[in-house]
Amino acid sequence: MVDRNTTLGDHSEISRKLLHDVESFIDEIGTRSCTAHLQAVMRDGKFLKGKQLGQKPERFVEDALIVPVLETLGHSVLARPVQYAPRWTHGRGIPDFSLTTIPTATAKEHDIRLFVEAKPPNKLHYARDEVKEYLKKDLGFGAIAVLTDGIQWELWVRPQNEPLTDDYKPERTASLRPAITDAKTRNLEKESYHPHHTRNKIDADEFNEFTVPAVCSLVQEKFGIAADIEES
Repeated sequence: MVDRNTTLGDHSEISRKLLHDVESFIDEIGTRSCTAHLQAVMRDGKFLKGKQLGQKPERFVEDALIVPVLETLGHSVLARPVQYAPRWTHGRGIPDFSLTTIPTATAKEHDIRLFVEAKPPNKLHYARDEVKEYLKKDLGFGAIAVLTDGIQWELWVRPQNEPLTDDYKPERTASLRPAITDAKTRNLEKESYHPHHTRNKIDADEFNEFTVPAVCSLVQEKFGIAADIEES
């Protein structure tokens, strides 16, 4: 392994923390001897396989990458929230996570829902389909949804009583693809890894739009709810 320590520079704190999340994910991939498998996922659009990981891909990516990134962005989450939304009470109608950054009771009081739909890499299109289906089930609340496969990140907003349009575009997007592609060389003895260079490939401006202050500002802008409601 070469050059393990991150070079300090005039980069944002969020880039530094996200790089740590990416490196931890890559290290876990290496521990499971899945670096070549990840390379096929990143380069060829393949899907992560449980047989390779020794664990279901969905749970692995949630634990090893998605939840750490959400926490870096300042959020807290609740996995598989039951009866979080009126008509999401059975089977696949339960979101993967609710964002408890804004307390659940406060969200319900103000008729908004904040949730995360998570998928393994290269399956983000399934998250899009499921979120569209969720948001068709009840227009009686406003919704903010984070959609991610760990690599690509999207933030969707659906105001109360306003169905999504067929050509809906995410409110915000961000990507860890360049950083993950570079960081996987941590596990390859014949290649050098340069943390400073990799950190420059994380767009701090994009990810700042997913942080707690940005989401609370969006809640205030779109739903007219005070931005300090993340205080529990």
